[in-house]
Amino acid sequence: MRKEPLEAATLAVLQEHLLTENHVRLFIEEFEHEMQRLGQDAGMEHAAQHRLKQVTTELDNLYQNLLAGIASPVLRAMIAERKAEKERLETQRVATITRKPIVVSLPDPVLVDRFRSKVAALRQSLDDGTIRTEAAAVMLTLIESVPICPDAPRP
Repeated sequence: MRKEPLEAATLAVLQEHLLTENHVRLFIEEFEHEMQRLGQDAGMEHAAQHRLKQVTTELDNLYQNLLAGIASPVLRAMIAERKAEKERLETQRVATITRKPIVVSLPDPVLVDRFRSKVAALRQSLDDGTIRTEAAAVMLTLIESVPICPDAPRP
């Protein structure tokens, strides 16, 4: 199968059938749900940050006791536990920071217009021979499957 008809059909679906009122509403609902989930993650992140400060303070106090000559097996075990917890919390914090998205919420009409302009830009990119390969690669990420029905009438 030639790629050009598939690309044209995909762009037509994106431009004319994807941006229905129901699809936009569904997208907004999913977007708001994800934002709520991220807000919950932020609350958990705050609690983890608070616990990291606590553990750091506890470790400082345990080290002071160790320096004061109170070196018992229990103290050494407590230090090892707090160090492990501190490392876990710091690793978790770094992972959270690196995956935290920056979100800009746009009104519905602006989102729809931006989507349409992106699809139009993709169409122009497919027509431009100098960047067609890159644009086709982007297009391939949009196509999940192409069912072939030999007995189906052609449009």
